Amino acid sequence: MQNMELCKIERLHGDDIFCLEDCFATLCKWYETDYEMMFLYSWDFFYKADKMDKDSVENITKNLYPVKHSKEGLLNKYHGLQIEQREFQCMDEEFKFLIEQFEEKTPVIALFDSYWCPWEKGYKKDNSGLRYKHAILLTGYNEVTKKFYCEDPFYHLHSLEYSQTEFWNGYLYSYRHKYQGRAKIHFQDIIKDITDNLTDTFECMRRYAVAIDSCNIWIESNDFLQPEFTNIWAKFSLLERGRFEFAISLMYMSNKFNKYAKDLNKLKEEILECAYLWSRIKNLAGKLLFYPIKQQKYRRDVVNYIRDVAAKEEQILKDLSNLGR
Repeated sequence: MQNMELCKIERLHGDDIFCLEDCFATLCKWYETDYEMMFLYSWDFFYKADKMDKDSVENITKNLYPVKHSKEGLLNKYHGLQIEQREFQCMDEEFKFLIEQFEEKTPVIALFDSYWCPWEKGYKKDNSGLRYKHAILLTGYNEVTKKFYCEDPFYHLHSLEYSQTEFWNGYLYSYRHKYQGRAKIHFQDIIKDITDNLTDTFECMRRYAVAIDSCNIWIESNDFLQPEFTNIWAKFSLLERGRFEFAISLMYMSNKFNKYAKDLNKLKEEILECAYLWSRIKNLAGKLLFYPIKQQKYRRDVVNYIRDVAAKEEQILKDLSNLGR
């Protein structure tokens, strides 16, 4: 069975996104459509305080939710690509589905356990801390060698062959998709989408700053600290990345709506500044781990930065809303 050539597909923003979104973007380019509006909900912040334990370090880590939305709905709404996750049934049924897609010259997005991906850093390293889900594009099957062909847009790897044994050991699930044609985009609808998504965002940020400020056991002991701090570090990283992703949508909008290009480019630079501020918050939070003697100072700095970025991002939203009127 002939392998589908996806290696010539180039995307403008590939280095700024995760492996699954990278596959979404490549699939869109396969259909010769755009993908950038799938990042429209990446800019968000949701914090729900635990009233029973509001002054604990667990509260300020586990109750922060920087990612609330999937990107599949936006791909369908704004770019006409409908994507649905398929539940794993059984090996025979999955194999039949994949072969049918290949025969129709349709690439398939599939998720794998990185432990079974030979080109992954976590390959057969169960205790390395590198075990996670990894998304690739399946493009064909070699009936002679009994190997699957695949592309890995995230690592820029092409025409890989995946042996049956490791393929089925690592295979988790795949996505079914259908391209329905280009969707018409209205600027006012986009602004409404952004505004609706960010309801209560800045109030949540301020509540979070208060929670950190009043948390009197930010550092308790080395044994307790590591998992909690790894958690908060990862969440601040997602907040930082979300601003970079949202900037991709703003850049796309500035190219599509020339009337607003100057203002949108200005707002894009401002949201990138906010991404830097979240990086700064993340690094200051790290100092709480390594410099416990100065924990009061660094906690105060983190709180002040969060309040500053909340005010800055709230103004960005107001400026965006004014453009949509």
